[in-house]
Amino acid sequence: MYTWAGKVRTVDLARSGQMSFARIEHIDSCLRSLFDFLLERAFISQLARGAGFAVQWFQISRDEMYAASQRSFQYGDSTEIERLLLTATHPIKSANETHHPH
Repeated sequence: MYTWAGKVRTVDLARSGQMSFARIEHIDSCLRSLFDFLLERAFISQLARGAGFAVQWFQISRDEMYAASQRSFQYGDSTEIERLLLTATHPIKSANETHHPH
């Protein structure tokens, strides 16, 4: 266990002979980006659930969603987000629909 476990690290890390982990000067922006990404997913999931749908996030890559979100923010064009969500969003089955009589 590292002495700085649970704290933002202040040293760069790398595995021997392999690429390094996020450099310390990028940690804040990486964490912010990850938080925004997770918050966006949680918000969309909650909206969908309230309308009787579930989002199957495994059907959308992080890169796809990031590019679509960026396009929406920069150009006001949400076409790609809509396409991704329509592909990955499915109705939630009610208890009556999932019950199989014997």
